[in-house]
Amino acid sequence: MGNEVWFDVKLSPPLGLALDTSFDGEAVGVSEVVEGGSAFEYNKGCLNEDAEEKRIWIQPGDRVLMVNGAKVKTTEEVVDLVSNLKEGEKVVLKLSRQARGPIQVIFPEPADPVVVRGGAKLSDAARAAGHEVIYRCEDGLCGSCWHISDLTGDIYQLCVETSTASSLPSKTASTDFAEKIGGVVSALATGKYDWKPGESWDNTEPLRLRPCPEVYEKFMNPHLGKWQYSAGSYMVTRDDDDRLIYVENQVTGFLEPEDDEDPLNRWLTADLAEHGQIRIRLSKSIGISIDMESQYKAKGSEEWGEIRTAFKY
Repeated sequence: MGNEVWFDVKLSPPLGLALDTSFDGEAVGVSEVVEGGSAFEYNKGCLNEDAEEKRIWIQPGDRVLMVNGAKVKTTEEVVDLVSNLKEGEKVVLKLSRQARGPIQVIFPEPADPVVVRGGAKLSDAARAAGHEVIYRCEDGLCGSCWHISDLTGDIYQLCVETSTASSLPSKTASTDFAEKIGGVVSALATGKYDWKPGESWDNTEPLRLRPCPEVYEKFMNPHLGKWQYSAGSYMVTRDDDDRLIYVENQVTGFLEPEDDEDPLNRWLTADLAEHGQIRIRLSKSIGISIDMESQYKAKGSEEWGEIRTAFKY
């Protein structure tokens, strides 16, 4: 109805709902869903990710419009109608929710689901839910606080001030970051992200977030990109199976790691068929840019050539 969502819920007494009447006595709303009542159990079924039937759950901020078809405006009216039910009779509540109102945020167990206002910072929501997040930076670039919505593919950087429950990073993040991370998410996706919530989260679905180190690892892989050295250039890319590929002058080969005690500086070697082999590794030099070292070994040779250094461009 306009900017509201209306829905029906069938419950058994005791409901386990804490209700409040508005100051003008013209509306009654839910202030809490109490554990132990039928509303709490109903929500558990709704919010279960594997639920066969998708139903809207009850949350604080929802307005009670009717009880078994009778209009209600006060807590007392709701209590009277429920109290007069016959034994075994169900309660049918007609509820309404502002489509841009409070949002149910769900982090992985053992965290508890929490309901927050749309403008609430997700870092605060995580704290309230009991979800532990490691923060190593303040700009979201370290990846330790990255969380993903598997429903939309959005990446949330929880340490960033603008990361709120209602904001969609795909709409609010910088164009450069949105394009880069969007490409990574698309490459990782096992299916399409069909649900499009619009410019902000509209709370007809819970906001489910989980840590996504696999996205950060692929997004920040320092080997990927185009590399320039004194005699030419090459590119390191990946295929659909996430294998790194060396490409130079239309000659390609899959890069495989060599055994090394230092995995951050180990060689990655590619077999270039009749052209021999190439191997690359990140330079151990310290500086503001990342350099790449490479060595070439001709087919039939036992010796690697001299090390050449390339820079990313």
